[in-house]
Amino acid sequence: MTWFEPPAATYRLGDLEINVNPELGLVIDGTPHVIKMYFRGEPLSSKRVSVVLNLLMNGLAESTPGGAFAVLDVRNARIHTFKVPNPRIGLLLRGEAASFATIYTGL
Repeated sequence: MTWFEPPAATYRLGDLEINVNPELGLVIDGTPHVIKMYFRGEPLSSKRVSVVLNLLMNGLAESTPGGAFAVLDVRNARIHTFKVPNPRIGLLLRGEAASFATIYTGL
């Protein structure tokens, strides 16, 4: 296992730009793993994991070809990995981004 500087990117969802900045990059068995670390005390829900993994995958797939994406729940010593893309999560994120951008620009 070796460490590498994890990539960071700005992922664009319509008019909204989201900074994607994982904290940890590890090469494990020849595969780069890009990992977002979760430190909060409140439980990490599966919905939140799905959203974060989707943002990591969409924001960093080009800069990490063949890479694996994960969220590490530090307090519970549990790692959640990206397995199969859920197209509904992408639709949800685009809808939420459009809603937020509309509200924000209307203020």
